[in-house]
Amino acid sequence: MGIFDRLFGRKSSSVIAPVKTREEIQAGCAHAALMGRWNSAEDMGKDDKVSEFVCDACQASFTPEAGRQLRATTAARMHVEDVERARQRAEKAD
Repeated sequence: MGIFDRLFGRKSSSVIAPVKTREEIQAGCAHAALMGRWNSAEDMGKDDKVSEFVCDACQASFTPEAGRQLRATTAARMHVEDVERARQRAEKAD
């Protein structure tokens, strides 16, 4: 335990959180923050010219069609995930 650990009341500096693999991160991601990528500067900002979509949270990439579908259903998917999490919390509390 170092001086800063003692000064700030930290228990132990040797406890390290487990590192998740890219697949684990992508499996738990809602892909709500999709960013478009274009092949040329002239096409930037034009939704019909997107070459791929990349999730800003997990870095997963999607085809233009899949990205547009994910963008269109984001609100519904987020609501379903919230309801599922609330159900799981309620089951744990029982």
